[in-house]
Amino acid sequence: MKTPWMDKRRSWAPALLAALLLGGCAVAPYDDGYYYDDETVIVAPPPRVEYRGYPPSVDYIWLDGYWSWTGHRHEWVPGRWAPPGTRYYRPPPTRSWHDHDNDRYRDRYRDRDDDRREREARQREWERDRREREARERDLRERERREAREERQESAKRRELEERRERAERRELDKRRETREREQPRDVLRDVMRDRPPDPDRRSPQDRSRQHREQMERDRDNQL
Repeated sequence: MKTPWMDKRRSWAPALLAALLLGGCAVAPYDDGYYYDDETVIVAPPPRVEYRGYPPSVDYIWLDGYWSWTGHRHEWVPGRWAPPGTRYYRPPPTRSWHDHDNDRYRDRYRDRDDDRREREARQREWERDRREREARERDLRERERREAREERQESAKRRELEERRERAERRELDKRRETREREQPRDVLRDVMRDRPPDPDRRSPQDRSRQHREQMERDRDNQL
């Protein structure tokens, strides 16, 4: 026999069971920073390879090209030769910013990497400038030595040509004098030979000494 109390108990049982199940659940607050999206980082492309030409002057310096951010893409600014005293412009390193818990912070590891790459690029630039300066100085010294050697060779050739011309003129004068002497009469030739200055002695000191001793021996034999 069913009573009204038993009917009420049957209607309360599902409600009591649902209340017990909901009471055992742990409610955790929503963390806005727990859920995040992937960050998009735009990195500049690697620098291009540029073939620099000869500088307009010795003191000019080379400014490397770089990537410039225009707001929606990177554009390459080519390198150029700049006169001395021009300040080298290098674009500021790109910083990486993140949004977290309604605050912004910067990735310091990226900053250190940028500084390190900048120092290495500057060191490579100094080394390249030093090698180019040494190469220019070496080429200048080599060109000066080559010009000095060519000048010495030209001077030696000019001296040799001058000596040949002087010898040819001397032989021509001697030939003319001998021809003129053969054509003159004997008495005039005797006067010319008397007035003619003696020829320089072209013998060596050893030959003169030997001939002098031989002459003295002949004179002594004649006296005996």
